[in-house]
Parts: sequence; structure tokens; C-alpha cells
Amino acid sequence: MGSCPVVAERRIRACGRRVAPQARNTYRALIVTALAILTFLAASTQSSWANSDPASDVLLSQQLFLPTSTTISPTLAAKLETAVSNANRHGYEIRVAVIATRADLGGLPSLWKKPQTYARFLSEELRSAYTGRLLVAMPNGFGYFAPAETSGHEQRILAGLTIAQGPDGFIRSTINAVNRLEAAANTHPGDAGSRFPLALIAGIAAAALAASIAGTVLWRQRNAARRRTDD
Repeated sequence: MGSCPVVAERRIRACGRRVAPQARNTYRALIVTALAILTFLAASTQSSWANSDPASDVLLSQQLFLPTSTTISPTLAAKLETAVSNANRHGYEIRVAVIATRADLGGLPSLWKKPQTYARFLSEELRSAYTGRLLVAMPNGFGYFAPAETSGHEQRILAGLTIAQGPDGFIRSTINAVNRLEAAANTHPGDAGSRFPLALIAGIAAAALAASIAGTVLWRQRNAARRRTDD
């Protein structure tokens, strides 16, 4: 009977030696599983970024996408932003993507130097939030998409423009393109859009005001003449 506590103690120690390796194996398995999950999440994040299109992400809510791969003059960038903003404020709805290098296309490097193809792609990407005009500027030319039938006239305008060399020349050429497109919309009958009704309403209002003033003046003159006759 005296040996029972000794035997029990030996059994406990033996069990402890058996449990400790099992616990270590369990911990190792958990660590390996956690690392595998982290690796998978990192790979998924990188894949998602690689397949993204930076310009379409920005243009969903903004009017201008500027390149992130190239340093451009802040002054010229501000001028381009102003040109695009003014065009939209004046009724010429347009969004612009400036693609300076292949890196600006994100997960779409195959569309590099294919501005027209990329413009059509952007129109599909933005359809849920924006269905207006799109201008894409790349070093080799402009791409343009518009749902209206008048896009052919604007395409011809862009076809006659060239893009200057260098980042600054690139931005200046894009500013010129935006200004030319807006100016053409003001003079080309098919691109007048909503401007014609506004101009017509303004003209009618001005004519009505002039007629009212003329009528008031004539009425006063007649009343004055009657008074003189009565006297």
C-alpha cells in the first residue's frame, strides 16, 4: 500500500511526457494554419490589386484621373482640372483619363497605347454611375467615347490633334483637347445639347421683357396725351 503514491506519481509523469509532445504538435499545426491563411489573404489582395483599373475606380466619382506613375507639373495639373471642371459646369459633360505609362493601367497592360479601345472599356466600367463622354489621353494619341451620335464630329477634332513630347507637353495637349471639344460643342448644331433650350428660353424672356417695357412706355405716353387734351 505504501508504494501506491509512488506508482501514481510515476503514471502522472508518464502521462505528462506523452501530453507535452501532443500539445506542441497542436500548436505547430495552428501556427502553420495561421501562416497559410495569411499567405492566402496576401495573395488575394495582390491579385485583386493587379486586376484593378485605377482610372475607372477614380472616374466613378471624379471628373479627372491623373497619372500616378509620372511626376507632372502641379500647375499644369491644376489647369487641366480647371479645364475639365469648367467644361462640365458649362454643360459639356466629360470625364478625362490621362494615362502616361503602362503602369497607370493597373491590371490592363495589354491596353497600353490603345486609347480608343481603353475608352470603350472605361465606358463599360463606368456605366453604372456615368454614361457621358470619356476622353482618354495616351502618349500616342487620344481615345474618345460618347453615347451620342455626334461623337463622330468630336472624333474628327481629336484626330487632327497631336500630343507634345514629355510629361508637361502631354498635359498641355490634353488641356487643348478638352478646350477644343467644348468649343466645338458650342458651335456645332448637333452638339448643342441642352444649351439650345436654355438659349431659347433666355431669348423669349428677354423679348417678353422688352415688349412689356415698350407697352408701359406707350401707355404712359397715351395717358399723358389724354391729360393734355382734357386740359
